[in-house]
Amino acid sequence: MASPSRGPEQIMHVTLGAASSSAQASSPSQPLTQPSVVGESWYASYVMRGYTPGHSSVHRPIGDCSETVQDVTCTTRTNDNPRSALKRQDKAGLSDLPRPELVDALIEAYFDRFHTFCPILDKKAFFTSLHEGTVSVTLLRSVLFVASLHCDLEVLHRMGQSTRLDANHKLFTDASASFDMDRDSSRVDMILSSYLLHYWFGNPTAYRDCHWWIAAAIRSAQCTGYHRSTANSQMPSEQRSRWKRIWWCLYVRDRQIAISTGTPMVINDMDYDVEELVVEDLADEPIEAAQYMVAQVKLNKAVCYQSRETKPVLDAATKIFDLVENSLLYWTPEHFPMIYVSALFSAMMALAVDGNTAVPKGDQIFGKIRRGLLALKQFEPVYNLARWIRNFFMDIIKRSEQEGRAHEQERAASPHVEPSGGSIHPEEVTHSLPVIHGDPASYTTPGMGLEDTTFMIDSEDAAGFWPEYMANGVFSSTHSGDAMDFPQPDSTQYQAIFIIDVLLFEHGLIVWLYLLGLATIGAAGSFSTVDWSRSTLFNYFSVDDTRSIEDIRKIVPHATRSRSSTQSLESTGKIDHDTSPANILAACKEFAAILGPENVSTDQADLITHSGSDYQSYAWTEETAVCSHVIVYPETTEQVSELMKICSRRQIPVTPYSGGTSIEGQYIPHFQGICVDFSRMSRVVELNKDDLDCVVQPGIGWMDLNEELAPHGLFFPPDPGPGAMIGGMVGTGCSGTNAAAYGTMKDWVLSLTVVLADGTIIKTRQRARKSSAGYDLTRTFIGSEGTLGLVTEATLKLAVKPPCEAVAVCTFPSLRDAASAVRDVLSAGIQVAAVEILDEVQMKSINDSALTTIKWKEEPTLFFKFSGSDDFIVQHLAKQVGGITKQHRSTAYTFASDENERNELWSARKNALWSMIAMKKSPTDKVWTTDVAVPMSRLPDIIEFAKNDIEKSGLLGSIVGHVGDGNFHTLLLFPEDKRHVAEGIVHRMVDKAIEMKGTATGEHGVGLVKRDYLEKELGKETVDAMRSMKNAFDPMCILNCDKVIRMQAAKE
Repeated sequence: MASPSRGPEQIMHVTLGAASSSAQASSPSQPLTQPSVVGESWYASYVMRGYTPGHSSVHRPIGDCSETVQDVTCTTRTNDNPRSALKRQDKAGLSDLPRPELVDALIEAYFDRFHTFCPILDKKAFFTSLHEGTVSVTLLRSVLFVASLHCDLEVLHRMGQSTRLDANHKLFTDASASFDMDRDSSRVDMILSSYLLHYWFGNPTAYRDCHWWIAAAIRSAQCTGYHRSTANSQMPSEQRSRWKRIWWCLYVRDRQIAISTGTPMVINDMDYDVEELVVEDLADEPIEAAQYMVAQVKLNKAVCYQSRETKPVLDAATKIFDLVENSLLYWTPEHFPMIYVSALFSAMMALAVDGNTAVPKGDQIFGKIRRGLLALKQFEPVYNLARWIRNFFMDIIKRSEQEGRAHEQERAASPHVEPSGGSIHPEEVTHSLPVIHGDPASYTTPGMGLEDTTFMIDSEDAAGFWPEYMANGVFSSTHSGDAMDFPQPDSTQYQAIFIIDVLLFEHGLIVWLYLLGLATIGAAGSFSTVDWSRSTLFNYFSVDDTRSIEDIRKIVPHATRSRSSTQSLESTGKIDHDTSPANILAACKEFAAILGPENVSTDQADLITHSGSDYQSYAWTEETAVCSHVIVYPETTEQVSELMKICSRRQIPVTPYSGGTSIEGQYIPHFQGICVDFSRMSRVVELNKDDLDCVVQPGIGWMDLNEELAPHGLFFPPDPGPGAMIGGMVGTGCSGTNAAAYGTMKDWVLSLTVVLADGTIIKTRQRARKSSAGYDLTRTFIGSEGTLGLVTEATLKLAVKPPCEAVAVCTFPSLRDAASAVRDVLSAGIQVAAVEILDEVQMKSINDSALTTIKWKEEPTLFFKFSGSDDFIVQHLAKQVGGITKQHRSTAYTFASDENERNELWSARKNALWSMIAMKKSPTDKVWTTDVAVPMSRLPDIIEFAKNDIEKSGLLGSIVGHVGDGNFHTLLLFPEDKRHVAEGIVHRMVDKAIEMKGTATGEHGVGLVKRDYLEKELGKETVDAMRSMKNAFDPMCILNCDKVIRMQAAKE
């Protein structure tokens, strides 16, 4: 905890020495009187001095509420330098501090056990001032006071204190007295001191209770300007982060105290505009501690609004679970302050009352809070409160099942009542509750003495170190002076807590928990009076309403619960990823532990390769590429699951990558994060020849798969571009040249093994050729482009390779003639295996690029493929097609059945894209490949429309496509400064296709490029339904986020 050059004991010796010498050197001088200003309200009054030459800035609460502005003056000495050294004060200087080694032990306990979860202090600045002897005496005493709550009991015994309560009371008294007399500390130090002193939970009737201290800290911070944005200030970044850290720590405690006690909040959400706290603002803290604090801010912001959706609350609550679990891997429960138990309690409540909880209610609640229950189990040996909370939840879960049917019947029998305003009176609530008799044998009541280091409750004060709502509510004093009892299941107090089940678990109202479940509980079984109308949480009800609990049941669901089946873009929450360097670095260490360092890459060339390509339609160059932070190469489903658990816990975005041949920007890592490359998952896991199926990993290419299948006389029909892998083919739902006879990827996938966003592994179905069991999740994931889950295995259907095949090539004077010939061939019922179209521009590019050995006629050309059980059938089909093409002015018709000749003829189609790339006039020229599909009857019209538009644009472009199913492509070649021209061509072609009842993409998928066309094609409601589905599978939007459908509004 000390400077590297000095041990802990030396620090306090140096500090005391510096203070002593400074005090001796001080000389008296004439005091000056400065005017003072009294604060806004009596319970948060303060005095402050302005910045004038020779005077320091001071802030302190007024000692007695009877003081007036005329009574209060502040004095300073013109030659004083309050930051030069510690000064002994009139009443309480440094002489009465504990011995230096005890002070060091207390400071160590503060930073080890309290600061980790409440990092309001700047650790580096504090230790620097401590070492130099310039630390604020008041702040030092406040730190020691808080440390006494968390240090080992042995330290307090060495201070001469018999109990923790005695030690805490003494240190608080000393710090409070120092606060009153302090005229030298800076305003920031006084804010921090006041904040720390609010952890005093002494006599509830005391004037200076925790509310007084926290309000004083907040009001002083507001006067200093901590509630204002620093965006336009000249502060260095480090000071801005400290500014935000102080404000949000104050905010969190204000919300926690107000919500848990039912008292008004000091901070008005309309009165501050400081930027939100982010992990980078806590760069000097461990990543888990920083994430914990950010999650606490989000949780407390979210629960304070009645109408806000529950997703932010649930995300924050889940983050608390993640941090606790991660911390327990490195720390023992003894190192955790009890604030962690309180955080678990809040998180479990937020999850348990989620409005999505379905029947059976007990099972659903248990599933959501199970992680919290397991963590509490580990805390039980240290904190008895953890045992009580765990038993409380288990009892609630059991009761939920017992009373579920009764609640459903009551709700069904109650007519709908429109909300008309009103307030809730605790008396009405209690009179409406039936008496609940629990099973004593199933409930454990821990006993605690005053010496127990976990509670420290003084029965005479009815509080000790507990806030009033806990001392007088959740716990009932036995008045024996040496023990405390928890409320039993048949007690009145426990009945009040069980309101949670009646009002909250049924309707999913998160924030009612604190006010109805805790604030209404009073001492000796009575209910305290709460001014409900003052709380912003109950602004829905007017002051004079006296509804019964049955009326509340009717009103609440209609007032707060969303019943929408879809999710609009406007109602979608902000995407919240954490790609900070510290988080990524910590994640990389975890990745390496799972995969091995050789399977984790941050090489720049590797990052660029995985960031995009020249032949995709999304604008990309190596110079402007947005790269992932790291590439990972898993080899098993289990490894992918562990990777996703890490990314889910750390909120790191994930981009899947298989062959890298997608065209519409599917693997562009525009949120950065990590890229999961499946190229090392390339095995054929299982081949079932008799069943005509196989199980493969996503990193195997379709061409490689067919090579392995060929000796068995089998093949996998979908045949997109060379280099495509099964994972990407599943993701885009692609097809290929065989689509006319064999269909698309959706027709050839039996089952998928998928890793979801949180690391859960699911299998969509069994291997049976048909099944009507449940939802068709297989087809849900096909075409989802990695936005719903990561495919780690696919069970594919296989086909028997036809024994006889033939290829025919015929040319036409115009594209319309060629397209019309295709329409008539298919209308005649002739079964062709494939039919492809290439226009004259494409044929010329194939000739110029010399990628084939044949010199082609540079005219619109059709390529037909025929297959059958014998040569006679194949030749008969070819003759029928030849006759139809002649009717459409075919100028040539070439037929080949020899395998080498077939492959040579068909090679022109397979090299279409590469031949266009070879036509680039400049290395910086781009190729835009896009596709649409229309009903077959409109195929000639859309092709002619696209062809004319390309010719008018002045760009070099060709028409290519699988016209056998109404799908065709355009390949556009252009310099970067003509990208807007290419965009216009694509936009008009897509609009025309949709106008013709077609689709914006036949097989390339949506990615980043075509997502904005979905609303026009499918309607806003359908897209909103898709967004709702995306949110269900991936609530944090970490999987290929913002692709297929937008999850955040487009930037202007």
